[in-house]
Amino acid sequence: MADTLELTYYYGNDCGVCAASRPRVQALADEYQVPMVLKFIEDNLAEAAQLLIFTVPAIVLRRGDKELHRQVRLIDFHQLELVLAKETA
Repeated sequence: MADTLELTYYYGNDCGVCAASRPRVQALADEYQVPMVLKFIEDNLAEAAQLLIFTVPAIVLRRGDKELHRQVRLIDFHQLELVLAKETA
């Protein structure tokens, strides 16, 4: 469906921040019932480059083809929760 929300989480190997952030991002996605897609950055280099994602972790919240929110490197969980609450209300 074109108006479905989806949260994509780009991560890398040997990335401590990725490993620490992922469960918290997943918990928020679960709480707001937003599907979360995990993408290993090295397997998705062309996509990441097209989206101008050059470091991990990175999260991209989309509704259909429209990007609504993005965070890279350090995830602000409070801000992410505010956006998820607004978009799922």
